[in-house]
Amino acid sequence: MRGAQKVAADRLEIWLLADLTDATTHAVWLEALGTEPVALGAQIDFGMDSAYFAFGDLSTGQDLASIGDLGLAEAPDSFEFLLPHVQKPGFSVQAVPVPPKGALVHLVNTSRDGGVRAVWLLDASGGLSGILIDLSGRAADNRFIDTLLETAH
Repeated sequence: MRGAQKVAADRLEIWLLADLTDATTHAVWLEALGTEPVALGAQIDFGMDSAYFAFGDLSTGQDLASIGDLGLAEAPDSFEFLLPHVQKPGFSVQAVPVPPKGALVHLVNTSRDGGVRAVWLLDASGGLSGILIDLSGRAADNRFIDTLLETAH
């Protein structure tokens, strides 16, 4: 991904803003310190061709990528492993244990393709409060959540 940024945090807690009535996730908040965000930091704009993606730590991602090496009849690769989960009716968000350790990957359904922004939000001391990923924003009209928050102040 162009513009990849480092994360100055040992752990990011995942919070999701989802509308369960239409199985759509609108925003992801990756909370670092639990402090109040007061300023914008780095940002990444990117596009999605898929209606779903997953969050997890690096080792869980490696386990997911290595599922094909486990010889599971029902999941010969990571695509086959994830497919039954994302095809469930009403799927918006779910945590799925990944073999062999059972660590969780968080699957997110955006119900759309398009432009997405991830922005690093800083607290009053300049530390990383968290990362906001706006899944409902659109690059065409610049209606990303962080832009709207900035203009509201």
